[in-house]
Amino acid sequence: MKKLTFLFLSFVMAFSLNAQDGKKKLKEATKELATYKQNVAANSANLDNAIKLLDEAFADPMVSADPEALNVKGELYNSVIDANFVEGLKNPNHKNAMPQAAILATDAYEMALAKAVKKGQTKDALKGLVIAETNLYNTGATEYDAKEYASAFRNFEKAIKISDVLKAAGEKSRLDDKMLKDELYYFTVIAGSLGEMTKEIKPYAMYLYDNNTDKPYIYQLLHEMNTEGGDDAAAEKFLLEGRKKFAGDSGLLFAEINYALKKGRLSELIDKLKEASLLEPDNLGIVNTLGSVNEQLAKKSLEAGDTVKAAEYNAEALKYYEMVMEKDPTNFDAPYNIGAFYYNSAAKMADRVNGFAQDYSAAGTKKYNAAKAEMAAMFEKALPYFLKSEAINPKDPNTLIALKEIYVRIGQMDKSKEYQTRYEALGKN
Repeated sequence: MKKLTFLFLSFVMAFSLNAQDGKKKLKEATKELATYKQNVAANSANLDNAIKLLDEAFADPMVSADPEALNVKGELYNSVIDANFVEGLKNPNHKNAMPQAAILATDAYEMALAKAVKKGQTKDALKGLVIAETNLYNTGATEYDAKEYASAFRNFEKAIKISDVLKAAGEKSRLDDKMLKDELYYFTVIAGSLGEMTKEIKPYAMYLYDNNTDKPYIYQLLHEMNTEGGDDAAAEKFLLEGRKKFAGDSGLLFAEINYALKKGRLSELIDKLKEASLLEPDNLGIVNTLGSVNEQLAKKSLEAGDTVKAAEYNAEALKYYEMVMEKDPTNFDAPYNIGAFYYNSAAKMADRVNGFAQDYSAAGTKKYNAAKAEMAAMFEKALPYFLKSEAINPKDPNTLIALKEIYVRIGQMDKSKEYQTRYEALGKN
C-alpha cells in the first residue's frame, strides 16, 4: 500500500510540474511575440517560436482548461494581427504572416467564455471578442483584396457568428448596424463564391434574399446553386424574381439565356439573345449563339415538316455567322459554323444520290448525275469556310476531317491524303 501511495504522490507531483511547465511555455510565448512585434519583417522566427510554444503550452490540460490562460492566448493572437496591421501601414507590400490569427484569437476567447467561472474572466473574454470581431472583418477584407477568397470567407463567416455570440451576451456588435451587416453578408457570399465554397454560402445568400437585397448577383447565385442542385422549381423562382426586379442586369439575363439553352427552350432565346446583344454589342459570342439557335430552330422546323420556316431560320443563322466574320476575321467559330452548315447540308443529300445510283435507266442516270453535282457544289460551298477556320486554327481535328472528306467528294485525292496525314499527326504530338 505504501508503494502505491508513493506512486500516487509521484504522479501528482509530475502533473503539477507539467502544469507549471505549460504556464512557463505560455510566458515564453509571450516574450517571443513581444520580440516579434519589435520588428515584424526581421523577426519572423520569433513568431514561429511563439506559435510552437503556444501549442506546447495548451497541450497541458491544466492550461487548456484555464479561462485566464485562454484569454491570454486570445490576446497574443490579437497582438499578431496588430503587429501585421502596423507593418502593412509602413510597407504596402507586406503580406500578413498569419491570416488565421483572428480566427485563432476568436476560438480562444470563445473557449475562455465557456469555461469562465469569475466575472473578470467573462469580462475579459467578451472584451477580447469585441476586438476579435473587428479583426476578423479587417483580416477578411485584406485577404479578399489579395484574392485569397477562401481565407476571406472563413474570417467573414466567423465575424458573423461572433456577432451572434456578442449579442447573446448583451454586448454591442458592429453588425448592429444593418448596413454594415448587409455589406458583410454580401462580401461573405462573394468571397465564398469566388473561393468555390458553394454549399457554405447558401445561408448567407438566403439572409440577403429574405432581407430584400438590392444585389442582383444574389438572385443569380441562388438560381445557379439550385440549378446545380437539381431543384428546377427554386432555380426558376429566383431567376424570374431577379429578372423582374433587375430587368437591366446583364448577369441575370445571361443566366436566363444559359438556363433556356440547357433546357432546350429555343423559342425563348431569340429575343433574349437580341436583348443581350444590345447590352453588349461587342460580344460576338452572343451573335454566334444567335446563329446556332437559329440553326437548331431550323432543324426542329424540318422535323415538323415546315420547310419554309426552316429556310428562314437557316438564312438568319448564316446572317449572324457572316456578321461575326465581318467584325472579327480571326474568329474561329463563325467560319467553322458556316462550313459545317454547308457540309451537313451536302451530307444530307447522300441518301438521295445513292437512291438514284440504283436506277440504271437513262432518266435515273440523269437524276443521279444532277444530284451528285448538287451535292458536290454544296461541299464546294463549305470548302472556303473550312479553309478560313483552318488558317485560324491549323490543328483543329474537326476542321481537318471535314477538309479531308470534302476533297474526296470533289475528286482531289492528293489534297485529301494531305489532310488525312495532318489529322493522323495530331495523335502523335
